[in-house]
Amino acid sequence: MGVVEDAINKANRNYDKIVELYINGTRQDIADFLGINYSTVTHVIMGLGIYKDFGEQRRLRILKRENCSNPFSEINEDSAYLLGFIVGDGCLRKPRGKNIRGGLNLYSNDEEVLKKLISLFNLPSSKIVTRDYGEGKKKGYFFDVYDNSVFESLQSLGMEFDKSRNGLKYPDVKGYDRDFLRGLFDSDGCVTSSNGGEGIRISFYGHPSYISEVPSKLPIDCSFKVRNDGLGMVAIGSRKKVWETYQWLYKDSSIFMERKKRRFDDYFSRREEFKHFYD
Repeated sequence: MGVVEDAINKANRNYDKIVELYINGTRQDIADFLGINYSTVTHVIMGLGIYKDFGEQRRLRILKRENCSNPFSEINEDSAYLLGFIVGDGCLRKPRGKNIRGGLNLYSNDEEVLKKLISLFNLPSSKIVTRDYGEGKKKGYFFDVYDNSVFESLQSLGMEFDKSRNGLKYPDVKGYDRDFLRGLFDSDGCVTSSNGGEGIRISFYGHPSYISEVPSKLPIDCSFKVRNDGLGMVAIGSRKKVWETYQWLYKDSSIFMERKKRRFDDYFSRREEFKHFYD
């Protein structure tokens, strides 16, 4: 039995999965799932005799995607957080033709936070696609939203194509800077330890065009700098300032990345001067 025939048989046994990968993923996802070369995918799809069905399902699914909610119709705590997350780990999708609308792609290596974010569009978590990068590597998760209203709202809020290269203006989030920055930090910030675990440091990263505005929004004194690779960075290394920033970002917030918040709690709950906050 040849490679193509083997792959067709496996695809037949996993028909629904192949359709889902075709609709929400890429041909490379199908190749990875079947364990075949990318160039073989077309032969497999045609061999199944459902090539036109796939195309029709994809077209109908894309048309249905415009029925999602637009969380940016009003800027509030949740939509500001979502915008920050998109600035960190999202990108705009250009409209293509009459049927494929503008929208966005949002990626994270944390599936749980994406489930929270996709619910803001009133879309099911089943639309989240998993990408496995191989043994020993973290999985990635993403979802697409194709909706002209969402696309236009993001553009009006200052989102740009190729923002990593060209940057963008710090958005007007109507006073919800705490929530916007929490989303930005959860998506593209980091928490690191130092001095054998005794110290703690947090950093915001991104294009200098908007990261340069971060110090003026935070409740503590800190500075901005441009690294040698051109990336903007705001780093906070004082334990007291990190605590104040953590409290400001996460306390009484409705949406956040649980995994990142636990990094703070694991550190501060073991420090004598902060233990009373956890009693």
